[in-house]
Parts: sequence; structure tokens; C-alpha cells
Amino acid sequence: MRNTFLFICLTACIVFTVACSGTMKGVDRYSGKRVYFDYQDEKLGSAQLQLTMPDGEHFMGKLLEEPAERQSGKEYPAIEQFVGNSEAHLFGDRGTEMRCKFRLSDRIVGFKSGGFGLCETSEGHVIDIFTR
Repeated sequence: MRNTFLFICLTACIVFTVACSGTMKGVDRYSGKRVYFDYQDEKLGSAQLQLTMPDGEHFMGKLLEEPAERQSGKEYPAIEQFVGNSEAHLFGDRGTEMRCKFRLSDRIVGFKSGGFGLCETSEGHVIDIFTR
């Protein structure tokens, strides 16, 4: 009996700690080309994100636990107007930054719950994102 309970508990812990990963689809409004976001949920409400823009610039970042305060000098007008429940900040390999907001169906479950989002680079490129 004790071994069965221990096995069940151990299996449940492994299932809940294994990271979920997937891909979200996006469209760059500037070029009209598709962009694919790869994500890996690390823990409840947290994820790593990466994507490659149509021009080849590679971005990496993560969901922010607390909304980022507006930084001076960098404006993201599309992001400011978008109502979301999760935010991410990504950094490009060519020095460009990207801010994203997502409206996830369940913020705790993360991207697997479905939703949509919007990203904007510091150069003004806007990307519409669909998580499902």
C-alpha cells in the first residue's frame, strides 16, 4: 500500500514539473510574413520565449512576473493600447528589444490554455500572435 502511494505521488510530481513547450503563430504587420514563437513553460505563470523575425534577427526572453515599468527613450505605442494579462520582454541578437502582451485564457496554465497577443519591436515592427 505504501509503495503504491509513493509511486502515485512521485508520478504526479514528475508530471507537474515537466516543462510544456510549443509554438505560437504570428504575422509581422510590416512584411506580412509569418513569425513562429517557441515557448517553454517553466513553472506556473512563467515561460521562456524565442523567435526569429523574417529579416533573421533572433529574439529571446521570458514572461515577466510583474508588469514592466515604462523605460525612458523606448516607446511601444501598440503595446500601450493592448489589454493583456501577461507581459514579456525579449532581446534581439542585433540590439533590438521587443515587448509583448498576451491575453491568455488562463494565466496560471500559460500558453497551453490558448489566447492571443501582440508584440512590438523597438524599431516599430508589430506582430499579431495566436496561441492556438
